[in-house]
Amino acid sequence: MTKRTVGNTAVRLMQMATASLMSQAITIGEHTMKIANRNARPYVLQRKPFDGSNLYAVTRQCVSPDPENFDTVSWYTVYSYGEHYPMFIHINGHWFENEDKYSPTTSKHRSQSHPHTTTFPLSTRWMQVLAEQGYVALAKMRVTEGVTWL
Repeated sequence: MTKRTVGNTAVRLMQMATASLMSQAITIGEHTMKIANRNARPYVLQRKPFDGSNLYAVTRQCVSPDPENFDTVSWYTVYSYGEHYPMFIHINGHWFENEDKYSPTTSKHRSQSHPHTTTFPLSTRWMQVLAEQGYVALAKMRVTEGVTWL
């Protein structure tokens, strides 16, 4: 095997490992501060994990899929009543907001935790993809695979 073949094989193995890691985002900061929901906004603005009453936020990360740059990619998600309803996601300097209808209690959660800045609206399903897998998976589905709605 030539040096070039070994190098190409190593790059391919790293790409496969990275692709595997991208689907396995991990939650960081498992120990979160227990707070009253009315105190959530400062935590959201600082993107700190917290645990309120049916309102909580976590930070997730995974390895970048770029084979030349193995940095970690992190994102911050605020949930109401569980991972089925991500309300806000901060990733790569941008805030995304769930645009779908919600209950009166979730409406209150929204007002208590809104980042008070420009947000980009997404459906609940797109928010779930973004929250679970990060923006690379969302971009791949929308651009590469042509998925326009979920």
